[in-house]
Amino acid sequence: MQPPFLDIIGIDSKGTQSTGELRESMKVSYANKSFFGIFLSCMFFSLVALNGCAGLKQRWGEERTRGKEILLAKDVTNVHPFWCGRQAALVYSTESDGIFRHDIETGSAVNVAEWGTVPLSCTPDGEWLVYMDKQTVRHDKGTVERGIVNLWRYEFKTGRRQRFVIANDTYVSSADKAIFPPHELKLYLGGRPNERIKMPGPEWEVVWSQRKGLATVWFSDGSAVFGAYWDPELRKYILEAEVFDPEIRIVDIYPPFKSFWPFLTDKQNRVYMTVAEDVGARIERCAIDLKEKKLSCGVVLKNKHHIRGFDVFSDGETIVFTRDDDRCAKVMRVGEKKAECITTSRYLMGNYVVLSPDDKWMAFTVFRKAANGNYYVNDLYILNLKD
Repeated sequence: MQPPFLDIIGIDSKGTQSTGELRESMKVSYANKSFFGIFLSCMFFSLVALNGCAGLKQRWGEERTRGKEILLAKDVTNVHPFWCGRQAALVYSTESDGIFRHDIETGSAVNVAEWGTVPLSCTPDGEWLVYMDKQTVRHDKGTVERGIVNLWRYEFKTGRRQRFVIANDTYVSSADKAIFPPHELKLYLGGRPNERIKMPGPEWEVVWSQRKGLATVWFSDGSAVFGAYWDPELRKYILEAEVFDPEIRIVDIYPPFKSFWPFLTDKQNRVYMTVAEDVGARIERCAIDLKEKKLSCGVVLKNKHHIRGFDVFSDGETIVFTRDDDRCAKVMRVGEKKAECITTSRYLMGNYVVLSPDDKWMAFTVFRKAANGNYYVNDLYILNLKD
């Protein structure tokens, strides 16, 4: 049954205050997720880099350790940062002040939304940010699993903030932050609800998903979107594609892996999946034949421990990653065995490495002991890869 929408009218401002009890419960929620919510999603939520890698190779190695890394923010949440549209602007959230958009070129940062909100996606042109208000998660009659949640949007040019739609919290929490098709201003959400609110202007087209699976990984040309769902009869995950060209249809594909999760595509329309193993994990890169419903996959990275962060340069053959047993982010050509450190070795690496659309910048998180020494917090750094 689809969750009904509440009769809420779009408004222009929002002043919700969080309570201490809610703040603590949400922090526990961020830190304690299910296997696929934290082990897979948090490790691999990253955006696809789409431009050239020229001039990078000669800068790897010793020169990379000469203080080019810049601390952007301390105490960021365990919600993956992402680049806003095709601009050199990074979106992230902090434990105390909520969501920020940081313009790397100018150094200016805008506090978009308060604590208790989670950034989802920028529009492809980078003009708007969509985020959800986790404080509004609720279970109304007829809603499914985790209920429904309010979505807001923020226009960077004007500072306008609008509550504009309500969504299935289960879906948007697992959407890999890619709810806009590449190059299109269409909002892609889960199953169509029984009721809808009137969207304030400007109105956006909403595409309601026909899939039952979670995760949202787009082909770079926007022709199909991928996710995964658990088949209780087969007792394995199924790769599910919603294809939009030439007509909308659902295609189920059966990979030779029992447990996997799609998390990234590259410019060549290949899908990257993390595959759980008895010990550790590996990343498979798969070319997909939608007509024949077949996969052609190959291992691009394997580790006996957890692979934390992963991204691909726009050449499609150079990867950057972090692992449990590494003290730096590493870069490597697919098919090669030796990986080089691209950051200094003084860090305990966090869960994310994220390349900018032009391959110029890399954002990454590191763990740091809190002041009382009882737990670790996340700090966000950026690294200039070309200048």
